[in-house]
Amino acid sequence: MTERDAGERLDFRSDTVTRPSDEMREAAASADVGDDVKREDPTVNELERRAADLMGKEAGLYVPSGTMGNQIAARVHTDRGQEVVVDEGGHVYQWEVGGLAQLSELQVRPIDFGPDAVPTPAQLREVMTEEALHVAGTGLLCLENSHNSRGGVAVGPDGI
Repeated sequence: MTERDAGERLDFRSDTVTRPSDEMREAAASADVGDDVKREDPTVNELERRAADLMGKEAGLYVPSGTMGNQIAARVHTDRGQEVVVDEGGHVYQWEVGGLAQLSELQVRPIDFGPDAVPTPAQLREVMTEEALHVAGTGLLCLENSHNSRGGVAVGPDGI
């Protein structure tokens, strides 16, 4: 890896603006590969193990895109028919073509999380609902990190 200049800014708006370094390209070209479905890809296996260790989890799952990760996470953390609270500029709402409704049968409630991309407790108290006969209960709050539509703002653990 190369060292960054002290004044160099990192661009977290999207993975599509990332430009790999020569070292990154070489690592990809020389990586050991195998059939990941059969758990025979040592690179994917190591990535999943390291990610799980970093997060203090039992296991990790590599998915090839942020959209896929968002959609899987929404599905496993909700029940069909629930409501999902999202930032009105969030990727999961703006750029995932109705995936929450189509793939998980969820209703979406977009609100303005503000420039820091974190809703206030008062905002959440106002919008979160209990399930009732004619009301979908809130099942999930989606926070985006880093936030593409808000200039790549990244929220640290203390910001939530």
